[in-house]
Amino acid sequence: MTAKKLIEVALPLPEINDASAYDKMPGIGPHPKGIHHWWARLPLPTARAVFFASVVDDPESNPTKWDTEEQQNAERERLFDIVRRLMGKKLHEAPEVYAQARGEMLKHCGGVLPAVYDPFAGGGSIPLEANRMGFDAYAGDLNPVAVLLNKCNLEIVPHWHDHPPVNPSDRKRIGGNEAWRGSDGLAADIRYYGRRIFEKAVGKIGDFYPKATISGGKKGAEAPVIAWLLANAMGEGIKLLTWSKDSFAYADSFDDKEVRYRGLRCGQLVTISASEPTGLLVKPDVATKQQEAERPPAGPSPTGGTPPGGGPVPGGTLGAPAPQSPKRFHGSVKLDATRVGRDAGRIADEVISHLTALVGAEVKVTLEIEAQVPTGVPEKTVRTVTENSRTLKFDTQGFEEG
Repeated sequence: MTAKKLIEVALPLPEINDASAYDKMPGIGPHPKGIHHWWARLPLPTARAVFFASVVDDPESNPTKWDTEEQQNAERERLFDIVRRLMGKKLHEAPEVYAQARGEMLKHCGGVLPAVYDPFAGGGSIPLEANRMGFDAYAGDLNPVAVLLNKCNLEIVPHWHDHPPVNPSDRKRIGGNEAWRGSDGLAADIRYYGRRIFEKAVGKIGDFYPKATISGGKKGAEAPVIAWLLANAMGEGIKLLTWSKDSFAYADSFDDKEVRYRGLRCGQLVTISASEPTGLLVKPDVATKQQEAERPPAGPSPTGGTPPGGGPVPGGTLGAPAPQSPKRFHGSVKLDATRVGRDAGRIADEVISHLTALVGAEVKVTLEIEAQVPTGVPEKTVRTVTENSRTLKFDTQGFEEG
C-alpha cells in the first residue's frame, strides 16, 4: 500500500499563510521578484511547504514505529516544526534550515530525492525552491522572459555560487577581510559592469536626454525627466479620491518587527522627490486592512459625564458635558464651467484630501451638472453627451425639451 504523505493529512496552515502573505509584501529585502515582476507569482514559502510535505510520509503510514495516536501526533508535530522553520524570513541566510529539511526528506525516499519538472515555470518559484531544497529541477516556459528568469536562478547563479568577483575593482579586496560567499561575487560583477555600461551609454547618447531642474526638494537639484514623470504620476495616483479602487497608497517605510507600514497615507497630496526617491507604494487592499486594524476604539464616557441610562458616572462629579467633536461635514460650491479641472483639483487638494485622510472617514463627492441652452442642443451633441455619460456611469442623466 502506498504511504500517505504529510500533505494528504495535515499542514501548519496559519504559519504558511502568514509567511506567504509576508513574501508578497514590498520592501522585504533581497528577493527573486526583484529581478522582474511576474504575474501571480507563487509565494516561495508555499513552494517550500508543498515540496517538503509531498515527500515526507505522514506518521500514520508507519504504525509499526508509531503505534498509538499520541505517538503519531507527536511525530507529526515534529515535522510541523521543520515546516515552520522553512517559513522563516531571509532563508537565503540560513542554509542550515534547508539542510535539516533535505535530511528529513532523504529518509523518506530511499536517500535520493526525485526530480522536479515544471513545464510552465513562469516566475520560477517552484523550480527555484526545488533547487534550494536539493531536488534536480527542470523548468520551461513559452514566454522568453520566464525562460530568462529561470536561467538566471537555476543556471547562472548556481554556476557562480561561492565564486569571487572578476572585476578589477573588487578583486583588490580579495584576500583581505572581504568574504565572498553565495552570490555576492556575481552581484559585485553585475553592479560593476552594469555601471560601466551605463557610463559609456551616457557618454555617447546622454546629450539626447537632458536632466530637468526640479522646484521641490533641494534647490537646483536635477533628475532625469523620466524619473520626474514617474514621481509626478505616483503623486497623482496617491491623491486620487478613488485610490482604493484606481491606484494605491503610500508609506515612508516598512517595519519588519511590527509587520506594518510606517507613515501610511492615501487620498491626499504626497510630494515624491525625483532626485532622492524614498518610500513605498502600497496595494490598496493592504493599506485598507492596516487602517482598519489601527482604527482607535470608541473611548469610554469622560469622567463627570452622564452615561446613556442617565445619572452621574460612578466615581465622577456632575458638571458640564465634554465638548463633542463634529462628525459630519457638508458643502457645495459652484465651479467655473470653463476651468472645471483646475477648480476641482484645488478642492480635492485643499478640502477633500484632509477628510479622506481621517481614519474611518467615508467621504462622498457628487458632481451635479445643469446646462441651459436657449437655442437648443444639436443632435450630435446630444448623442455624444449621452454616450459619454453612460460610459462614465452617471447615476442619472438626460435632456429635456422646453
